[in-house]
Amino acid sequence: MLNQLVECILHALHSLDSMTGVEISEVKRLVGDKVCLCGNVSYAALQTGTDEDVTTSAEILPYLR
Repeated sequence: MLNQLVECILHALHSLDSMTGVEISEVKRLVGDKVCLCGNVSYAALQTGTDEDVTTSAEILPYLR
C-alpha cells in the first residue's frame, strides 16, 4: 500500500507513529526522498510526557541504527 500512496504523488505522509509499529526508518528506506515523512512522535508522550519525553520520541537517530 505504501508504494501505491507514493505513486499518487503525495507531498507528505503524516501521522507515522512508532507506537503503532510503524518504524520511520523502514518507511524512509522504502520511499527514499520521494515524499516527506511527518510524525514519529509518541502520542502518549504528547499527552502525558515532559518536553524532554516528546523531544526524545521525535529524534530520528535512534531509529536509524
